[in-house]
Amino acid sequence: MIDAQGAPVSRRSFVVGLTVGAVAGGVASQSAPAANEAPGPGKVSVAGIVQPRIRWDKEKAYREAESLIRAAAARGADIACLPEGALEGYIVQEEGLTAERYRSIGESVEDGEYVQRFRELARSLGIYLVPGFAERAGRKMHNACLLIGPDGDIIGHYRKTHLMHREPLNEAGSEFPVYDLPWGRVGMMICFDRQPPETARILAVKGADLILNPAAGSHGGMNDIMMRTRAYENSLHIAFVHFEDCLLIDARGAIVARYEPGDRVVMAELDLAENRGRLLKYRKPELYDELTARERPRTPD
Repeated sequence: MIDAQGAPVSRRSFVVGLTVGAVAGGVASQSAPAANEAPGPGKVSVAGIVQPRIRWDKEKAYREAESLIRAAAARGADIACLPEGALEGYIVQEEGLTAERYRSIGESVEDGEYVQRFRELARSLGIYLVPGFAERAGRKMHNACLLIGPDGDIIGHYRKTHLMHREPLNEAGSEFPVYDLPWGRVGMMICFDRQPPETARILAVKGADLILNPAAGSHGGMNDIMMRTRAYENSLHIAFVHFEDCLLIDARGAIVARYEPGDRVVMAELDLAENRGRLLKYRKPELYDELTARERPRTPD
């Protein structure tokens, strides 16, 4: 966010009132939480960036993303989320792709040029930013996304945990972190992570109010049902962001905004205090030990 003198202002100090896809009534001042005070749930303006899929050209992909992120910020976004592999075009499934060539397109979290540019963009606009990209970590590669704060610092780092058999050049992540933001707690999952229900449930049990879900795979009818179910059964909000689709879903499982051709910035205000943990309080964890079984029980012939 930019003030009247052109200086960046952190969105921690603002609540933006939105109808779906448009500013409604401007910006109201609000005090940010004290440094030693856990943020309480509240209203946050989330933007899904339906960026065109651009393969093997990080500069072109970054420029496209930057333009859409700036548009989202101008419309009042507090958080902007990009698709899975937004930077390189999610090319890991290309036939004949070698490990060496794949590493050549990878981006280091510590000193990658485009990670640094995304950080500076978030700082200059005063927003939270979630870019998806192929991460290079030494000789290893990961399908990753970052949570970048409005000061440009990296707050969160997530690596896709469920790769199926389709990403043999990536190494799976093994953690499900949740992060405190001014409006509530946020977790991340990437594409197929949403299909095993345990991913969203773990994030919910750890206190997530909002899940940011960059994706590049299936979308549409069955995915709509699945994402609405994940939101409802875990009493949390979800932003599903794809190269060809976007769903912003509230904690009751209702789609409050979705991609329509012609507008690649999908926005809605989500009230993270609404419905929080409504169903989780009825869980009986003491009965669920069998959920961690590694093999499905054999049935009699």
